[in-house]
Amino acid sequence: MNSAASSDLTEVQAQIAYNERMLSDLSQVVADQGKAIEKMKAEIEVLGRQVLQITEGEVGSH
Repeated sequence: MNSAASSDLTEVQAQIAYNERMLSDLSQVVADQGKAIEKMKAEIEVLGRQVLQITEGEVGSH
């Protein structure tokens, strides 16, 4: 393998390694966001039930 081909190969390998790290980082971000979304959904359900209880109480008191 000549020097230019070796340099090209090294550059491609470095780019692949960089892309693999970025993919791993992005995958972690997506997983973390998924967990945050699920937590917010659960919180919204709780708040919705609380609002329903409050509004049912107001209707019953009139």
